[in-house]
Amino acid sequence: MARHPYYPQDLQLHHYAENTVDLASLFAGFATGVSIILGAALLLAQRRRPSISALDRFLVLWFVLSGSLHCFFEGYFILNHSRMPAAQDFFGQLWKEYAKSDSRYLAADPMVLTLETITVVIHFLGLPWMYAYSLTVV
Repeated sequence: MARHPYYPQDLQLHHYAENTVDLASLFAGFATGVSIILGAALLLAQRRRPSISALDRFLVLWFVLSGSLHCFFEGYFILNHSRMPAAQDFFGQLWKEYAKSDSRYLAADPMVLTLETITVVIHFLGLPWMYAYSLTVV
């Protein structure tokens, strides 16, 4: 069994592979993606409603970020949880960094998987994006 940095140390992570990308690069890639998504949301909100208040701008960004993270990042987890310890793609490596604070994500804990699935389904229905959109049409 490959050694890993997760607790408990005797946690069985089949086919575990260390990340090939350093944390700074993962963070930079994640921050770039979030910046592009939020920048586009802000631009669209201001075009659609030029007089949008600071609070409504914040709420639009919050709902877009929430919907995007839950659908894409957590959706990735749901679809790939069984291969997460070996994953070397961008989201897989991000999840392995995140799992250093909660190893249940790498162990495919049934409760975590259930809660993440519920969250993704609710967000995948488009509720956060509908809220964000509604703030731009008032």
